Amino acid sequence: MKPIPFGQRLVVRLAVGMISVALLSLFLTFALQVVNVTLSDLRPPEPDRMQELLTRLLAENPNDEDLLALTEFPYELRRVLLTTTLLSVIVSGGLWIYLAIRFARSIARPIEQVTSAAAKITGGDLSARVDVPSGSSGETARLSEHFNQMARSLETYERERTEMIAAIAHELRTPLAVMLARLEVMEAGLVELSQEEVSRLGHQAKLLTRLVNDLRTLSLADANRLSLYKQKVDLGDLVRRATESFSGRAREAVVSLSTEIADVWATVDPDRLEQVLFNLLDNAFKHTPAGGRVTVSLDASAGQVRLAVRDTGTGFGGDPKRLFGRFYKAHDDLGGSGLGLALVKVLIESHGGSVSAKNNPDGGASFEVRF
Repeated sequence: MKPIPFGQRLVVRLAVGMISVALLSLFLTFALQVVNVTLSDLRPPEPDRMQELLTRLLAENPNDEDLLALTEFPYELRRVLLTTTLLSVIVSGGLWIYLAIRFARSIARPIEQVTSAAAKITGGDLSARVDVPSGSSGETARLSEHFNQMARSLETYERERTEMIAAIAHELRTPLAVMLARLEVMEAGLVELSQEEVSRLGHQAKLLTRLVNDLRTLSLADANRLSLYKQKVDLGDLVRRATESFSGRAREAVVSLSTEIADVWATVDPDRLEQVLFNLLDNAFKHTPAGGRVTVSLDASAGQVRLAVRDTGTGFGGDPKRLFGRFYKAHDDLGGSGLGLALVKVLIESHGGSVSAKNNPDGGASFEVRF
């Protein structure tokens, strides 16, 4: 059953309260009519024949207590009924007023707390929360819980945003500082402009370009604006070509590079998938020492593609999910921006897939992509 919105429930409760007050008013009116409580009841009633008889008997026997009591009985009865009715009205009215105040406070107090906390958050205090008593339930309790959840999300987002800005500034500063230092040295005439110096500057410029492109890709993914140009692709050929581009690096690092590639076709964005494989291979070579091995495998079963990159490197510690965090570096001395695996996760998820990491029993790590 679809839950009733908070606003509708509040209106229903207020309507029930108003109906209850109306019923109470009708009850009191009926009670007053039954006992005939009017201002005239406070005055002695008009004498009748019974009253005249009692008066004559009382005149003849002025000391008869029974006659005195019988004479005063109608007045006593009216006073008792009037007192009882007034007490009932006062007690019932007080009870209803008390319940109405409690009901109003039960609604107003949480809303006031939410309003106060919202004002603090607007002023920059993202740690503001609404107190939710233990065991409380109902619409106002759920409102407070949802507000606190929103506040926690805002606080987490702001903290991550601040950390990301600091990390971006750090990553941009490093290649810029290297380029500026080399240019100042050449400007001072201490180093001649040579092909080697141009290559160094070009390398730093490429690092900057790649960092900016990676940041742009992540930003587009966060805004759900990342464009994919999918087409039917021979994944075996794509993986084979991307792996061969690392053959020179494998020779320099004295690392064995092998493939286990099946004949697989899929509808993907070839450029994005090639970027995924490039980042996975780059990560594997960074953590694999000389004499190690990197293996790339591709297969498909039950309509699902599996792409894996395994290495015999140092592996990783801690929660594997941290590896896919932005600017996370398991080893700072290995260089890199810390965005490679974060991009892998974003690009694969944009294809409707997933990526996971685990340590191999015989050493090293395995990264597996499924889509």
